[in-house]
Amino acid sequence: MAAARILIILASVIFYDTAHGCGAGAGGAAAGVAGAAGVASHASNAGGLGAGVLGAVGFIPKGKCIYEEAEVRMADGTTKRVKHLEIGDEVLAYTVEEGVHPSRVFGELHNDNETLIQIVEIQTSTGRKIPVTPAHSLFARQCLSDDQKWSTKAAYEVRVGDCLPRYYAGGDVVEESVTNIRVFDARGIRQPVTETGSIIVDDVVISCYDRVVSQDATHMALFPYRWMIGLSKAYVAQFKSLLPTIYNLITFDTALF
Repeated sequence: MAAARILIILASVIFYDTAHGCGAGAGGAAAGVAGAAGVASHASNAGGLGAGVLGAVGFIPKGKCIYEEAEVRMADGTTKRVKHLEIGDEVLAYTVEEGVHPSRVFGELHNDNETLIQIVEIQTSTGRKIPVTPAHSLFARQCLSDDQKWSTKAAYEVRVGDCLPRYYAGGDVVEESVTNIRVFDARGIRQPVTETGSIIVDDVVISCYDRVVSQDATHMALFPYRWMIGLSKAYVAQFKSLLPTIYNLITFDTALF
């Protein structure tokens, strides 16, 4: 069992180095450093956090979780609050290549019910609300763009006027503009991770990861873990405590050292 744990960690680091060597995550790391400023106001900010809130000393955009009261779209069409999700649950996820499809929750990267933390709540034109911690990754792009791909942005980088991928019953995903952003303090954050690496929160597709390392690099680096637990359900219980350690290694989380 110990050998298997070492194998997973080593394989994850190797996979990460391979992906990261192609420059997959350099932009994300730079964005994280550039954003190490401050959220000093909890009022609505029509220009997005970067339009005047960032810059106040004392805020480092860490945290890569979803507010536990947010609702996730399940594979059967119902919704479930993040705090009630369990490993093995099937939720809806999305990729450009596969469209909307069921994806299993295979682990949890973080769970904190005690710490008072800042939540960035991003609201869209139809009233969808995505409450996440500042460094959590969202998929975004310029509205009416010819590019069909979605870039990843940390929540604190999103601006009013950006477009997010909005899910509609039936499987359609269309772009929907951000109309308001607010910040509030709350307790209760969790970071479920799916086999696809995405999840649908209040009918908006978001990433399961944070912005420090790119979406593709992080997802690739976790492949050995997904492969190992896919061999046997017994491995889920054995290795679920190892997942946060692997993820912290991948994302250079200094809390690990």
